[in-house]
Amino acid sequence: MEKTDQKIRLKRTISTLAFIALAVNLLAISRLNAATETNTAPTTTLNTAENTQNDQESAKTNPCANLRDNYQINDSPLTTVSDHCVTAIITEGTISLDYIPDSFSFPIKRVSEFEQNSFSNDNPTTMDVDISTGPEDLIALHDFRNNGGFSVTITASAFSSATANIPLKNLYIATSYPDHNSLNLLDPGLNGPTNNGITYAEGSHGAQDISAPAFTQGNLNSADNYQTSFDANHDNIADVVELMNTKTNHVGRFSQALNFLLKIPPNQPAGAYQVKFTIDLIY
Repeated sequence: MEKTDQKIRLKRTISTLAFIALAVNLLAISRLNAATETNTAPTTTLNTAENTQNDQESAKTNPCANLRDNYQINDSPLTTVSDHCVTAIITEGTISLDYIPDSFSFPIKRVSEFEQNSFSNDNPTTMDVDISTGPEDLIALHDFRNNGGFSVTITASAFSSATANIPLKNLYIATSYPDHNSLNLLDPGLNGPTNNGITYAEGSHGAQDISAPAFTQGNLNSADNYQTSFDANHDNIADVVELMNTKTNHVGRFSQALNFLLKIPPNQPAGAYQVKFTIDLIY
């Protein structure tokens, strides 16, 4: 794989009030005819010792180099002996997103003279709070390369209806640990230890040091725990929000839950507002 950065871009359009080998080569080494040594001068003995030492040093770095069979071993019984050299080739793995959030809807709100908070983890049918993780708010990836880091980012389009917009500064994101019971139902292979805002699948290898900049352990039904806005500097240009990043080699699967807060401005005109999220995996 090239060392330069590559980008995989995955897009989901949200609608209706929604965000919104092991190859084994058997290399036969031919049995060499034993050399008949007729010169027993001291210089010949010295050369034989030097050659044996060179063979042994070479075998340390390349166990398939200069292998000799029993017919060749007379004076050096410790020299490596082999009739065959077996090579196991393990190719580099892949990196990819396994799950990204499905389309979902914020609960329906009435026009109000006051600002209203709307959470993506509310149940739009019953209007009850529902903060359990489901496939609509899970992001997960695997990285089997073991040769470099990666980052996962998200950005948003304008949050607009046919006649009006909701400023992106009013749209927030927070990541959290996925609910383990939901992971068991959705993909038991993702369920494992948690650290620093990331859930690691069982068997994941490497330091548990992936960073989750938007992570919160606070109550997901409290606006105070949503610190990351899609337009933090209020310049009406969508920010790129980083969800995961690491510079360390990892082998495993990693996941987190995405949660959104929409602060509906006072007297916001009625309408069906839509936004499109773009999630990027960069490595």
